[in-house]
Amino acid sequence: MFNEAITLIEPFFAPENHWGSRSLDHLAYRTLRDRYPDMSYDEVHVLVVAARRVFASR
Repeated sequence: MFNEAITLIEPFFAPENHWGSRSLDHLAYRTLRDRYPDMSYDEVHVLVVAARRVFASR
């Protein structure tokens, strides 16, 4: 599930897809909540934070 979620929200963390100097994290949250409606807010938050770290290290 992690790999699928990361692939799903990867575009929101791409540097060329920032809005001004702001990332599009909020869209990542919404996308994951829509895709995985049974996940709690905390679980979605963990995925987004982990994705942010993965993409920052690239």
